[in-house]
Amino acid sequence: MTVTNNKRLKQINRRISSKYSHLIYKDEQGDSFIITKFMEIFPRTNNTCGVCFIRGNSPLMKDIRRDIAIDGEWEDDNGIVSFTIENKDVESLIEYGYHKHRFHKDGRFCKEIERLLGHKVIPMKIGKNKFKA
Repeated sequence: MTVTNNKRLKQINRRISSKYSHLIYKDEQGDSFIITKFMEIFPRTNNTCGVCFIRGNSPLMKDIRRDIAIDGEWEDDNGIVSFTIENKDVESLIEYGYHKHRFHKDGRFCKEIERLLGHKVIPMKIGKNKFKA
């Protein structure tokens, strides 16, 4: 794993509490991100995160627009809405729908997420109180 990818993992670990650590995944390049029921959250800069909201036209997106300051919103042909949020809003965004347990890496949900986002979703190995790539 490159230094850049280690830096991204540390950025994610700083942004969320251990309550959500089971939501951290990586892709085939080793880039770390968070997967919830409705979105992918990934570090963009030291102060912001990018978000891909999978069900962009849902009422939940309207609630997010109302409750969280989002920036630079755009939608692709698959209905995925992408936007940027500040680090302080990451846990609030996760609360909109997260899995209580890690989803199965070969399950239907994982395959659908991979199809929509266009990259692999690989579970991170959990060490003692820390994640390892």
